[in-house]
Amino acid sequence: MSLQLDDQPDLIPRWLGVMSLIASAQQMVGRGGIWPALAMVSADAAVEALLGMIATTSADPPGDRDSFDVLYEKARKAMAAAKVSFPPGLPQRINSSHRQRNVGLHLGSEISPGVALIGVQAARELRSLVRKNSTALSVIDDAGVIRAVGRMTNVKDIETAMNAADAALGEGRVKDAVDQAAIALDIATQRLDPRLKPEHFEPNVLKYGDSDRRLRDLKDWYDKRFEFHETWMIATAVGLHPVEYRDLKRVLGSVSWYVGGRIDVRRVEEPDPATAEAAVLTVADVLFRLTQVGAIRVRERWERTASSEDAADS
Repeated sequence: MSLQLDDQPDLIPRWLGVMSLIASAQQMVGRGGIWPALAMVSADAAVEALLGMIATTSADPPGDRDSFDVLYEKARKAMAAAKVSFPPGLPQRINSSHRQRNVGLHLGSEISPGVALIGVQAARELRSLVRKNSTALSVIDDAGVIRAVGRMTNVKDIETAMNAADAALGEGRVKDAVDQAAIALDIATQRLDPRLKPEHFEPNVLKYGDSDRRLRDLKDWYDKRFEFHETWMIATAVGLHPVEYRDLKRVLGSVSWYVGGRIDVRRVEEPDPATAEAAVLTVADVLFRLTQVGAIRVRERWERTASSEDAADS
């Protein structure tokens, strides 16, 4: 027997969230200071999400106010009913990591990178167990969830960028992976629907005269002011807190588009493998949520449709 996970309507977004949490936890483990404690929090959140997915299949599904212990017990009973067992030692690692998380979060005690790494590994083991008991998740993982999300957007340039990001991650080319994720997110934000800003604005110098510097200064002032507003608006639009969006952009960098098709991505610091994986998965999560609510314009006015191309060819 196996757990009946595939019937859950929000399976894919929950799976993407779990992947992002685990990748973020892995990224924070080796930083020292408070970061291992934050890694424990992120890994523990992934474990809770996975336990919730398992417990949902039981006769007593989880409630919004269930404690960790109650959630764990419901998941354990669901697994026992389906004759599915935890890998040896995993229950102990899950519960021990949760206690360590509570000590670090509530009492402010320092958590070592080694302890945090055990928590991250426990989350990965539980993720593997859930994947093994879901045909849908196995197919998504085998096909590549990053590629699948790119295909779901139905925008060829986003799909191409996410395919390239996934391939680069697999080959260890972290800079290329983050570059392509940055390009995919930039294309998506340009296609947000409704739009965040007019397509183009430029003072009418023929009407006002090029010598009138006040108009250009006023435009520059509005441009700078809009940059601050845009950060908050885009963050809200893509489902991130502005601080999360700011931190993501620090990793992804700034994308510049040039005539002739050249694309340049600039960032202050180059990412390590864990940071790159977390950034790419966050972009995939953002793209998925935008696609689900129809917030990405599939076609712009300047893009030719298949029918218009056929007419032109004939």
